[in-house]
Amino acid sequence: MFTKIAVRAGVKAPKIAMPALLVKLYGRVGSLLTAITGKPADVTYPLAQIACDDFLYSAQKAVNELGLPQTPIEVAIDDAIGWFRQHGYLPK
Repeated sequence: MFTKIAVRAGVKAPKIAMPALLVKLYGRVGSLLTAITGKPADVTYPLAQIACDDFLYSAQKAVNELGLPQTPIEVAIDDAIGWFRQHGYLPK
């Protein structure tokens, strides 16, 4: 996923994969600091869990039963990058 995002954003993809244990530890520290200071952390433990654990879902039931259209992931990535750039979170 990070490679697809990097390609669409025109930047280099991350080269080093972080071990899940380290990411989750960082998330726990972030959650602890949020609890102490009240300021939101960049990474919290729940976010680290989502990033590390296999949370895979399928929209196939919605497609089959409701005719829900599916948008390619590249379109969603482009839309998100455009929004982040428009709001100053990424350089233009």
